[in-house]
Amino acid sequence: MKKKILVTGATGFVGTQIVKELSKYDLDIQVVVRQSNKSFKILKNNKKITKIFLTKDLFKEDLDWYIKILRNIDLVIHAAWYVNPNDYNTSLKNYICFNGTKKLVLACKKNKIKKFVGLGTCFEYDLNFRYLSVHTPLKPLSIYAKNKVKTFNYCYNFFVKSKIDFLWCRLFYLFGIGEPKEKLFSLLKSKLKKKEKIILGNKNIVRDYLNIKKAAKIIVENSLGNTNGAFNVCSGKGVTLKEIADKMIRKYGGKDLVKFDKNLKDRAKSQFIVGLKNTIREA
Repeated sequence: MKKKILVTGATGFVGTQIVKELSKYDLDIQVVVRQSNKSFKILKNNKKITKIFLTKDLFKEDLDWYIKILRNIDLVIHAAWYVNPNDYNTSLKNYICFNGTKKLVLACKKNKIKKFVGLGTCFEYDLNFRYLSVHTPLKPLSIYAKNKVKTFNYCYNFFVKSKIDFLWCRLFYLFGIGEPKEKLFSLLKSKLKKKEKIILGNKNIVRDYLNIKKAAKIIVENSLGNTNGAFNVCSGKGVTLKEIADKMIRKYGGKDLVKFDKNLKDRAKSQFIVGLKNTIREA
């Protein structure tokens, strides 16, 4: 019998690639998407997807609804969250996501699923440590990061008392297909192609960027495997803002269009953010 997987946030930047990666396996894939999201129609063409659950707001559904959609599910990959690029760090909707996830977790226990996978963020860590491993102390600063930490702690404490495996994938900086237009790579591509000027922050800022396809592969492989606990989804390598800009300029032209301003505020408030890959399976 095929393993049954439920993916929330299946049409999001990360969720879309997770579904594509899962589709390479012999699985029964079921997904949850918003009714207002017209892109869910694309999922109907995926023959590996056997059910599409529509919702006005996943996080506001009641417990019985969660229990119903989780019937006979083996593995849950919870990719849904509020991620509007303009205000996700400060939005109070993060609290709604946390409370909704608690109901999802409870429904997982009632349905006796085998494994729950959640998506976290590198911003959960104390960024003063620069190189960030799963053993780095947590020190979330934004509302978004604080609610991700709350979710991780809640899930960990809940599932450790059950027979359900728990994996928490902390995402670093992602780019690639489906990237929001406000994000660095998309913004640079758009501006350079239109021959428009763009001002970026400190050119020496170092970040850990990973292509979304590679990230999805890492998430899926560890979700289907025996990996449990916190897991860094990262490249393990740092790249400066200037190096990224130079690479995009070589591809699209516009050397004189890109300027740097070290006084521009960066949301992370950290010069250096690089992940350390998991070297052993975390319990």
